[in-house]
This record gives sequence, structure tokens and C-alpha cells, in this order.
Amino acid sequence: MKKGFTLVELLVTISIISVLASVVLTSVNSARAKARDARRLSDLKQYQLALEFYYDKYNSYPPTHSDTGWGQDRSDYDGDTLAPEFLTILRTEGMLPQTPVDPINVYDVANNYSVYLYRQCSGGQGYVLQAMLITQPSQTGPWPPCWSTRHCLQVGTVGTCGM
Repeated sequence: MKKGFTLVELLVTISIISVLASVVLTSVNSARAKARDARRLSDLKQYQLALEFYYDKYNSYPPTHSDTGWGQDRSDYDGDTLAPEFLTILRTEGMLPQTPVDPINVYDVANNYSVYLYRQCSGGQGYVLQAMLITQPSQTGPWPPCWSTRHCLQVGTVGTCGM
């Protein structure tokens, strides 16, 4: 009597292990994406708190000086920070001791993917913050939906923020 496995038995075993490995890897990637989104939501809360501190002090939200009216804390594909004026103001005022950094912090030109966006509106009496999420459904509140093909979360105050 021969001891050992036949070729068919080995192939079946390898295919079962492959299927199990792919299921595990999919679960791990999904968990990572959810963890990154949770971090983004936490970062938005930090921004909100800093903006409210600023408003309490000046009775207005910080301005944005970029050509588009948006303040952005992301880095573009060249590594330059784009329109960080509102962050500079919040840091100078001591209201945002450390700038939240997105877990990936990558600019995706094809999808117009920005990490965090800020826009002052209603003459400084309102604002919108946006974060691009990977796993969460879009939540827009009273504002128009985000332009991106990715999921988006918008938070802020009720005001006229034409987008």
C-alpha cells in the first residue's frame, strides 16, 4: 500500500486553501478601508471643533483665499500643499495644534480626489467641510451632493454654500 497523497488530493487542498486565503484578504482590506474612514470622520470632528473655537473668538469662520473659494489641506501629486490658508489661521490661533493627516493622503487626479476640503460661506457665518470616504455612503446634509465619484461626507453649518 502506497503512502502519500494523489495529485488530485493535492490540487483540491491547494484550491481550498486559495479560496480561504482570498476570503481572508478581502476581509482584511475591507477592515482597513473602514478604519481609514473612521479616522477621516475623527479628523473632521477635530476640524469642526477648531472652526467653532475660531467662530467663538471672531464671530466668523476663517476665510479661504484660493481661487476656487475652497481651502484644502491635501497635498497634490507634486507634494505641494494647496490652499492651506484656513489651516495656517487655525494653527496660528492655537485652535488646531496638530493638523490631521489623512491615512492615505494621496491626490488622485482621475477622480478629483481631495482628502479634506473647507469652504467658508454666508459671509463668514457658515462653512462646509468635506471628506472623501471609501466605504461610507454619501451623507450631504442640507448641501448639494459632492462632485466626486467617491463617497463623501459634508458637515458644517446651515448657510448658503453654492457649490
